[in-house]
Amino acid sequence: MKFRYAKYIYIAFVAVLAIVIASCSTKNNTSQTRWWHAFHAKYNTYYNGAQAYIDASLEKENGNKDNFTELIPLYTVGNKTSRELGKSNFERAIEKAEKAIARHSIKKKPEWNKSRRKTEKDIEWLSRREYNPFLWKAWMLMGRSQFHKGAFEEAATTFAYMSRLYRTQPAIYGKARAWLAKSYIEAGWLYDAEDVIRNMQRDSIDWRAVREWDYTFADYYIHTGELEKAVPYLRRVIKQEMRRKQKAREWYLMGQIQAALGNKDAAYNAFQHVIRSNPPYELEFNARVAATEVMAAGQAKQMVSRLKRMVASDKNKEYLDQVYYAMGNIYLTNKDTTNAIAAYEQGNKKSTRSGIEKGVLLLRLGDLYWAKEKFSDARRCYNEALGLLDKDRKDYEQLSERAKVLDELTPHTEAVHLQDSLQYLAKCPETERFAGADDTYCIEALMQDGKALQAGTSHFLGQNFAKAFEVKYATKEGALEYVWASSWGVFTRLMGALIMSHSDDNGLVLPPLLAPIQVVIVPIYKGEEQLQAIRQKVTPLMQALKERNITVKFDDDDTQKPGFKFHEYELKGVPVRLAVGQRDLENNTYEVARRDTLTKESVSGETIVSHIEKLLKDIQENIYQRALAYRDSHITEVNSYEQFKEVLESKGGFLSAHWDGTPETEAKIKEETQATIRCIPLDQKEEAGTCIYSGKPSKGRVLFAKAY
Repeated sequence: MKFRYAKYIYIAFVAVLAIVIASCSTKNNTSQTRWWHAFHAKYNTYYNGAQAYIDASLEKENGNKDNFTELIPLYTVGNKTSRELGKSNFERAIEKAEKAIARHSIKKKPEWNKSRRKTEKDIEWLSRREYNPFLWKAWMLMGRSQFHKGAFEEAATTFAYMSRLYRTQPAIYGKARAWLAKSYIEAGWLYDAEDVIRNMQRDSIDWRAVREWDYTFADYYIHTGELEKAVPYLRRVIKQEMRRKQKAREWYLMGQIQAALGNKDAAYNAFQHVIRSNPPYELEFNARVAATEVMAAGQAKQMVSRLKRMVASDKNKEYLDQVYYAMGNIYLTNKDTTNAIAAYEQGNKKSTRSGIEKGVLLLRLGDLYWAKEKFSDARRCYNEALGLLDKDRKDYEQLSERAKVLDELTPHTEAVHLQDSLQYLAKCPETERFAGADDTYCIEALMQDGKALQAGTSHFLGQNFAKAFEVKYATKEGALEYVWASSWGVFTRLMGALIMSHSDDNGLVLPPLLAPIQVVIVPIYKGEEQLQAIRQKVTPLMQALKERNITVKFDDDDTQKPGFKFHEYELKGVPVRLAVGQRDLENNTYEVARRDTLTKESVSGETIVSHIEKLLKDIQENIYQRALAYRDSHITEVNSYEQFKEVLESKGGFLSAHWDGTPETEAKIKEETQATIRCIPLDQKEEAGTCIYSGKPSKGRVLFAKAY
C-alpha cells in the first residue's frame, strides 16, 4: 500500500517538474524563466568554468617566465614562453561558457502591457538583445579565457559581439570594449585599439568599467611607447591589483618605465616596492640588480661593490650573467669602456645558463667590439648571441646581417681600414696611389648615432687616364686631344645615408621629392556600397593631385584591414596618408596623417588639394632642416686631445681639430680612439694653430669622426 502511494507521489513530482521546466523554456521571457536560467547558468555550467579559469590563471602566474632585459608585459600572456601555460583549463572554461550561453540565452522580448506608458528604463529594457541577467558573465568568462590563452583574434571577436549584444547596458558595454581594446593591443593591432579607445572616450566610460579601462590605457600606452601617459594608469592598476605576485610584477614594470623616463628616484622606489613584497626570488633578484643600475650615476663605486657582493652569494650562481651585465652597464654609463668590456666578458665566462639574458650581454659586448673595430671579437659575440636571442626582436635581423658580413669580411678588415685612411695614401709610393686622380672630393654625412658615412666620392681624373689608354676626341678644328674625365660614386651610399639619416623606429621617412608614392588614400568602409561612395569621392581628388605632379595611390585592397595598411605605409615611409570613412563622406572631410611627425588632422574636402601641396613642401623642408640642425649641432671645435676624446665618447659627430698633416699622427689618433680624418672642408679657414696630438704647428682644422 505504501509502495503504491510512493509511486503516485513520484509520478506527480515528475509531472510538476516537467510543467515547471516547460514553463521555464528559453522561448519564454518571464521573471520566473529569467530567474531559473540565471540560477542554472551560474551554478551548473558557469561555476565549473570559473573554477577552470582560476586554475588556469594560477598555473600561468606560477609558471610565468619574464624577460627582464626588456620591458616586461603588463599581462603574462605577453610572454611567448608563458603563452601555453594553463591552456587546457582555459579551453575547459571556454567550453563551459559556450554551454551556458547555448542553454540559457533568452532572446525573446517580454510581453508589454500596452495600457502603461513606457519610461526610458522600459525602452532600454525592451531594446535589449539578451534577457538572462547573469549570462554576460559567461560571455566575459569566455572572452577572458580566450585572451589569457593567447587566442587574441578569438577574444576580439567575442568582445566585439558582446559589445553589440549589451550596447544598451553601459557597465557591461564598457567592460567589453575595454577587453576588446586589450585584445587588439596584444595582437599588435594598435590602430584598431586606438579606434576603440577614441570612440569609447567620446561615449564616456561608465564608472563600473573604469577599473578595466585603467588596465587598458596602461597597456596601450606601454605598447605605443608613450610611457609618461602610461604612468598614472599603471599607478591605479597597482592600487587595484589584488594578486600579490602580479602586483610585484606591476611595480617592477613601473620601475622600468620610470628608469626609461629618467626618473631615477621614482624607479628606485618602485624596485624597492618589489623587494618588500616578498616576490619569487628571480623577480626580487632582478629588482635588486635594476635598483643598482638606476642609482649608478654619482654612486658608481657603491653600486659596483653591491653587485660584487651579489656575485659572492651562492643564491645568485645561476644569475651571474645578469650581475656582470649590470656591472658592465654601470661602467659604460661612466664612460669606462675598458672595465665594461671586462665585466661583460666575465658574465659570458661565468654564466651557467644559455638564455636571453646571456644573449643580450653578448649582443652588448659585440656592439662594443664593433665600435672599437675589433671585428674578430665582435664576430665571436654576435654568432653566439644569434642562437640565444628571440628571432622576433627588433634588432635580430640587423644582428644576423652584421654577423654574416663579419663572417665574410673579418679576414680582410685591416686591409679595408687601411685603404679607407689618409694614412694609406700617404704611405703608398706614387706608383701605387690612385694614379688617375688629380683631386679627390667626398660627401661626408652624419648619421643619427653620431657616426660619419662617406655618402659620395668624386675623383677629378684630368687627362691622366686618357693619356694612359690613348683616349682622344676630335675638336671643332679637327685636331685630336686627350679627353678630360672624372669619376663618381654616389647612388648606393647616398640612398643608404638618406635612409639612415631620416628614418625612425617606425620605419622609413622618405623626403616627398624622392618618394615613389607621395600620398596614399586608405578607405574605411563596411560593404561594397560604402567603398563605391568613397571611390567616387576620391577620384576627382586623385586627378587633381596627378595634375600637380603629385603621385597618389588608392588602396582598396580588401584582404587587409585599414589598421594593417596604416602600419604598412608608415613602415614604407609614404609622406602623407589620407583616411576616408563614412563620417568623412558625411562631413566632406579627410583624416590627414604626415609621416615625419606622426601627427593627424581633419581637413575639409574644399581645401584638401592645396593643403596636401603645402604639406608636402613642409615635410620636405622639415626633415631637411631637422637633419641639418642635427649635423650643425654635432660639429664641435676641440683644442686639446683630452677634450677630443671626451667629446668623441659623450657627444660624437664631427670634431673640428688642428692636425699637423702627418700620417703618423692620424695613425696614432685612430689607434687610440678609432676616429679618422673624414675630410678637409672646402671652405677650410686658414688659421695658425697647434695639432691636438703632437703639438706641432697646423695651418687649419680638419674634420675627425668615427665612421662606418
